[in-house]
Amino acid sequence: MTYITGTVTNANPGVTLYNLMATELTALGFTLTDTVVVSTRTHKIWLSAAAGNAIGKDWYLDVVYTTTGAGTLFLGVMEFFDPATDLAYRAAYSGSRSSDATYYSPFGATGLALEGTWGYVATAAAHSNSNGNLDLPSSAFGYWITLTRDRVIVLLSSNPAHMLYAGAYAPSAGHAAAAGADVYPLFAGKFNNSGPLGSLAVGITRLPKFTTASTVAWNLKATSAIVGVSTTIEPPGFPADVTVAGPRLAAAIPLSTVGGSVFPRAYLGVFRDLATMTGDATVARGDTASDGTNTWVFATGTTSGLLLFKAV
Repeated sequence: MTYITGTVTNANPGVTLYNLMATELTALGFTLTDTVVVSTRTHKIWLSAAAGNAIGKDWYLDVVYTTTGAGTLFLGVMEFFDPATDLAYRAAYSGSRSSDATYYSPFGATGLALEGTWGYVATAAAHSNSNGNLDLPSSAFGYWITLTRDRVIVLLSSNPAHMLYAGAYAPSAGHAAAAGADVYPLFAGKFNNSGPLGSLAVGITRLPKFTTASTVAWNLKATSAIVGVSTTIEPPGFPADVTVAGPRLAAAIPLSTVGGSVFPRAYLGVFRDLATMTGDATVARGDTASDGTNTWVFATGTTSGLLLFKAV
């Protein structure tokens, strides 16, 4: 796990911030597979090979930034990318649409251009600030970034109320049982930095066993990502009533059918290395707390509904 923080002041902040991330991605064992420039944006496609991550499957991280001048940063995920054709396969998608019965994806075995018709990850609209980006101004801004082979989390002072998350989530027992060998728990989203961790934009690559528009889990925007209580910890140095609960990825659609009964709000899994905090602690963004084993970084600076991410 790697945690980097600092300040960027540059006329071309995208490439500067990307280079900082690229150094750490390389050190962690990611492999840069391709660079694709589309209009004013640069896509850097990185592979997290199955042998080095928690889900045991290859997955690809798409780091997208404005090539020249001020602009935006975007993080996407996909199950496969072909550098020979510059086509992505089964990127994170959000929207109501049927999927196939092989990959349980709206696009199945079809490869699409990075800024094609994904509906969430790659359309021009998805590269607006309201649909998953963070601002990259030419003036000074701070960054707090944590990276593992399983996920990347980015917080910038230029968008203090939002945070990007891209990578793998830990599937719940119900999800894993329903999906079986077809489970491929990839996720990308832009979160509000406050409980209950409602997201502005969120997408997954597949939801196995559902193939029709009425049951497929592709409409995962707005408040469909919510917090469920998990194991709690007590961060030393803060009031005793402060606890940290592990956020869970949930969807307001069926996950599985058991005995003829459909569960309409089944948990898909747990976000990796994110936590929420309740209580009266007053902290500033970037402050840290320890649970005795891990260091947690506060993504918010308010007195309630705090969001944290694990740093080291």
